[in-house]
Amino acid sequence: MGARNVDGATMFTYETPTRLLLFRLLDSLEREPRWSDGDMCDCGTRFSITVRKHHCRHCGRLVCAKCSEVTMPIAKYGEEKKVRIDLCHNIQ
Repeated sequence: MGARNVDGATMFTYETPTRLLLFRLLDSLEREPRWSDGDMCDCGTRFSITVRKHHCRHCGRLVCAKCSEVTMPIAKYGEEKKVRIDLCHNIQ
């Protein structure tokens, strides 16, 4: 879900209309998606030895610590403990 197009943008880059698309895609997932990979968060933070990569457990998006401060259980994946979630935390 975090694949970049030729302009380097992901579906998470745009607020409209992909926010609706993101809602529909996440709503249809029955299990945790494959984690995306890269060397930079959408906010512009570059990952390094001292700046760790994190992944949203709901959408698989690659995020930095500042973009992934929300934690909550994901009932539809059978996840009862609180896990890291980012942009999509209000889409469950």
